[in-house]
Amino acid sequence: MKSIEELNARERRLYERVLKEYGKCVEDMVRAFFDQDSTEMLEEKLRVLKEVNEGKPVGKIDGFYDILENYPEDGETWDL
Repeated sequence: MKSIEELNARERRLYERVLKEYGKCVEDMVRAFFDQDSTEMLEEKLRVLKEVNEGKPVGKIDGFYDILENYPEDGETWDL
């Protein structure tokens, strides 16, 4: 994973857009398991976050769980 300082100008703009969409997001799963420091999958994250913020049900968003990098791999979660 690249550090923020290693991002090129395009990636940095994309990262900033992701953070802006994340800031608007009220979805509990995103708030609990999204890694806002990660610079991976920026285009995918931006697309998914926009769909969440537009009110699309998470079950109908392709790649929703893929962007939740802190989601437990063993599937164990707690009540949010």
